[in-house]
Formats: sequence, C-alpha cells, structure tokens
Amino acid sequence: MSFNASDTQAQLAFPILGITTRDGVLPLIFETFLMALFTVMVVYFLSQQRSRSPPPSKARAAIFYVALCSYTLAVINWAIDIHILWLELTRLIPQTLSNATPGADASEVHGILSFIQAILYSCIFTLSDVVLLWRAYVLTERPRWLLYTSVVVVVIEDALYVLNLISQLYLLPNMPTSIISLAFQLNLGIGPTIVACTAAVQAFASILITSRIWKPWNEFRDLILFRNLERKHSELLLLIAETGILYSLLWIWATISISPGVRDLDTAADWVPYYLVPISSIYPVAIVVIVSLRCSVLERKPDMQSRMLSSGTLRFARPALLEGLTEMSTTNHIAGDMEQGNPEPLYKYSERTRMEGYDDSFFQTATGTV
Repeated sequence: MSFNASDTQAQLAFPILGITTRDGVLPLIFETFLMALFTVMVVYFLSQQRSRSPPPSKARAAIFYVALCSYTLAVINWAIDIHILWLELTRLIPQTLSNATPGADASEVHGILSFIQAILYSCIFTLSDVVLLWRAYVLTERPRWLLYTSVVVVVIEDALYVLNLISQLYLLPNMPTSIISLAFQLNLGIGPTIVACTAAVQAFASILITSRIWKPWNEFRDLILFRNLERKHSELLLLIAETGILYSLLWIWATISISPGVRDLDTAADWVPYYLVPISSIYPVAIVVIVSLRCSVLERKPDMQSRMLSSGTLRFARPALLEGLTEMSTTNHIAGDMEQGNPEPLYKYSERTRMEGYDDSFFQTATGTV
C-alpha cells in the first residue's frame, strides 16, 4: 500500500488489516480450497461421462447441465470474492486510513459486485434445494403429495429470494430514496429468514431420505454399526452424503450464526457465505455424480447388493446388457440364474461392464426419465 499516515493512523491500520485478514483473506483461502476440490470432482465426472460408450441420453444431458451450471455459478461467485477483497485492500482501506473519502467508482463497483453475488446466492441455493427435493422424491417412490409440496416450497423460497434482492437494492448506485428506505426495512430480517427457510427445507428432505434407511433397517444396520467388515467404509461415506444430514446441519449452523439475537458469532457470520455457497454448489453435483456412476447405496436392492458384494462389483447397481440380447431377455436370464444359485453370469456381465461402460436404463429408471 502507498499512503501517508500518522502514528495514530498507523496504529489504526493494524486492527483494520487484522479484521480484513480474519474476515476476508482466511475465508477466501478456505473457499479457494473448496473450489479446487469442486474442480477435481467436475473434471472426474466429465471424464467418466465421456468414457462411457453408450450414446448420451436425456438423463445424462440433464445431469451434465446441472453440474455445469452449478460449477459456473460457483466460479463466478469465487471470482467476485477475489475482486472484492482486492478492491478493499488496494483502494477502500487505504482511502479510509488516509482520511480521504472513498472514491465513488470503488464504492459503486463494490456495491454492484455485492448485488450480483446476492443473485448468485439465490440461484445456487435454489438449485441445491431442487436437487435434494428431487432426490427425496425419487427415493420415496414418487409420492404425489411430496411433488406438490416441493413445488410449493420452491415457489415460496423464490418469492423470499426476490424480496431479498429488493432488500439489497441499496447497494446499487443512484437509487431513489424511497427504494433505499424500503430496502433497509426489508434487510432487517429477510436474510436470516431465507437461511432459516432453506435450512428447514434441507432438514425436511434429509429426513425423508433417511427414512429410506429405516424401512430396510436390516440391510443398512451392519454398515452403519460397522458389523460387516467386508463392506467398505466408502459405502458409509456415500450413505452420509446421500442422506444430506451433514449438509442440513451446516445450514442449521449458518442460521444460528447469522441470527440477529445471537452474539459473539460475528466472525462465524462473516465466514458463512465463503463456505456455504461453494458447498451448496458442490452438493447437487455430488448427488448427480453418485447417481450417474451408480454408486448409490440407497438404491441397491438387498439381494443384488449381497451378490455384488461377494463378486467385488459393489459399485455397479446393475450389469450392462450383452450385445445381441434385448434388455428383457437378459434381465430374465440373470434373474433365473441367480434364483438357481448360479452367480457366474453376473460376474461375466460385470466384467463386460468394466470394459464397455454402462447402459443408461438404470439411471433413467432412478430419475424417472424412461
């Protein structure tokens, strides 16, 4: 920095820089780490999609666009965070320490970028909610009441996000006084309300997904209680990821952190957008990756899962079809051999799956795109 400051101003600079480091630099470093993980996940997902031999289907195209959209929004938000921090360190803070009025250009750019981030937050959080509600809908066998409830919830959330954008209009330059007054009035409680509402939606969807465990409890008991040493710990991690329990707890913690009545959590509140936004972008992509690669633990049938465990092909929910056979005849052939206690065809089909890729019939069934 290049600015003249007296001893008093120099003493003032240290706490300001300390606060900026604590609430801006460190959380941005953590966000950068999350974005690096996100990039690795997306690259792996795209490489897997490209290496699969069957032609792209509507289901695969849909999950590709979900992943691409979520990643793009997260990258734009991350780039804005970097630019805002650079703007504060190079222009706003030096001007404040030199007792100069911050330049209009710097303040306006800062406000515009913050408003753009509010729009990105709305898109990212809505996409995350839609994916989690969709997952709950599929795993609970598509009850009609849940479909209607999900639509109503998404509409209500979108209305709240619109109100939140109105409450952020004061960030934009040259706004009328009446608009600024309305924005400040809405700004008092709309932010915590939206986060609390989203946390409730996430918890609701997680409870529905977790109920999928309690119905066939005998199937998951050994996995959760570590009683079956043959089952991999990666299955438990996939199960935790699919249920969204930790994700819901993260939202609940964010709600507590930014609540107006909670004191001594200012630093936690400042960190919220830096970790919540990238994680909310990562989670829907993680779900579609798990489903598209057929790693889902919740969708495996008990009889198929036990036989696939013994054959070492746990990652496949159903083997690919052999050339020259129709889907119906192949499925009946596998079922007949397994009923007679002969797992050999399953092993052969699984080996062919590794060499030729997957068919899309299972994923289309899971997503309702048949």
